[in-house]
Amino acid sequence: MNRNQIFINKKQEEFDALPNEPNVGDFLKLPYGLWTRFTDIDGPSRLQTGNGSFFMGSGYLDFSGSFHTGVAREQVVLTDEVKEGSVWFFDKERPGSAKGYEATIRLRVYELLPGADTSGIPPVVEYEREAYLKTIDQVTHISGNDQVYSLPVPEIQICGNHYHSSFFERITQIIGAVTFKDYIGGFKFQPEKHEQLTALMIHLSNFKWTYYNNGTFRNVFILSAK
Repeated sequence: MNRNQIFINKKQEEFDALPNEPNVGDFLKLPYGLWTRFTDIDGPSRLQTGNGSFFMGSGYLDFSGSFHTGVAREQVVLTDEVKEGSVWFFDKERPGSAKGYEATIRLRVYELLPGADTSGIPPVVEYEREAYLKTIDQVTHISGNDQVYSLPVPEIQICGNHYHSSFFERITQIIGAVTFKDYIGGFKFQPEKHEQLTALMIHLSNFKWTYYNNGTFRNVFILSAK
C-alpha cells in the first residue's frame, strides 16, 4: 500500500469518528435528483453550500470556491446513506506547487425536510426556473447563420431604483399580476405571453430597449432611460 493510500485510510477513520452533525464536505440531497455539498458551517443556524474543491486536513475539509447562501440548519436531517466525495491533499504530505493529489472518501448524506427553503441553493432555483420557462410562450429567433430556434418570452430588467409605486401599478395594469424582483441597479420581472411583451413595448416606448442573450445576460430585454 502506497503512502497516499495509507494517508487516505487514516483520514477516513477520522471522518467516520466525527459526531453526527453537518460537516464541511458532507452531501445534501436535493429535489429533482440534484446534489450539493456543505461548504461552511455558518454558526449554529446556517449551512452554506457551493461549488469548488475540498482540501483534506486532519478530521476536517477546507473548502475553496464559490459560496451559496445555503439552507437553515434545522431544515436538514441526517440519512443512513454515505456517498463518495472528491477531496485533495498534498502528494505524500509534502506541500508545494503542483503537488495536489486527488482522491475520494466516504461522506455522510443529509436531506431536506419537507417545506425547506431552497432559495439559497442555486441548482434548485435554476432547475425550477428552467422548468417554469418551458410553460410560458416561446419566441422564434433566427441566428446569424439562418438557423431557426425558440426561446421563452424574454425577462424584462429596468435600470434604476427611483420609480414611484404608481409605475409598478402601471405595469400590472398593462400585463396583469407580476412578481417584481430587485437586482443590482434596478428591478426585473418575467412576462409570460406574447401579447404582454407587445403591450409593454407600446406603453414603455419612452425607454431604450436593448436585447441581450449571452453569458452575462440570458434572454433579457434591458430597459434604460433614453
